[in-house]
Amino acid sequence: MKTYRVGVCDSDLEYAAAIMDYSNENKESGIKMTMFSSMKALAQYLSVQDLDLILTDDISRCEKVDGKLFYCDVKTVKLMEFRDESEGWQMADSEEEGIFKYQQAAIICKQIKNHLVFKSENVTKVTEVIGVFSPIGRCGKTLLAKTLAGYDEVRGGLYVSLEDYSVDRTEINTDILYLLKTNSSDIKEAINHSIFEENGIHILGISGTYLDIHDVSSSDINTLVRLLLETGRFTSIVFDIGSSVLGDLSVFECFDRLYMPVLGDEKSKQKIEVFNKLMKDVGKRSILSKFTPVDVPDSNLGEEELVKTVWKLRTNGNE
Repeated sequence: MKTYRVGVCDSDLEYAAAIMDYSNENKESGIKMTMFSSMKALAQYLSVQDLDLILTDDISRCEKVDGKLFYCDVKTVKLMEFRDESEGWQMADSEEEGIFKYQQAAIICKQIKNHLVFKSENVTKVTEVIGVFSPIGRCGKTLLAKTLAGYDEVRGGLYVSLEDYSVDRTEINTDILYLLKTNSSDIKEAINHSIFEENGIHILGISGTYLDIHDVSSSDINTLVRLLLETGRFTSIVFDIGSSVLGDLSVFECFDRLYMPVLGDEKSKQKIEVFNKLMKDVGKRSILSKFTPVDVPDSNLGEEELVKTVWKLRTNGNE
């Protein structure tokens, strides 16, 4: 189970310490909490470390984006001391305004987990849109993406290639990206014509070259996803993402889930650290929180160990 990192900064230091101790002692909560004495200390921590969520009673330094609070690009939830009982107010599980401090710690932890779930704004909730990306090579990225698409047991999955260079030379001549960007009336027919099946997996290639993929925008991905959802054919759309998409980092915001295949050697770890620093430096720290690292087994497509890895991801949302 993934452990979420939560920072708590409250003027009542005894309360902050108590909720931190409860959360950290309750291993099943999946929350590792760190207490800070001030927002300045929290900002210093974030300059070298990451958090998935911040709890604080001081939101004066926070930025509000689309109705949500952020501090140093980390989603922030207000800790509230009072609630208006006169209007029948009660804390809902998904309450966005904040969390009432003086209630059972178990309820608070549950509400924290609800705030940690990134909700999609896609056209439908039936189909899940997944991205697989890694800044390191030979890590099983394509293998993982195809397995995720191939083992959708509802209506089936679709593997969409956003790799830097395709192994299929026919994809060099595809015009799907051009049709997407020009909002052509022929785009639906082109997509349907371009989807093919290989080893039991439905596959769609947008382009076969780095230069084209580098020009892909989040708007292009959202349009493509909308068109694919309209077909009603798939309950998983899995994008195999190459580094060329880094031309528009907001592309990562198009996905319900993001998986990052990792390797244990030192150079691979350093490459991931460089990618993480890049995201922080350009103000995309919140995207890092959406990534789940995956140790892809050294196996072939369809082998049991790989299928088991995907099954764990699908049933638990993480390893």
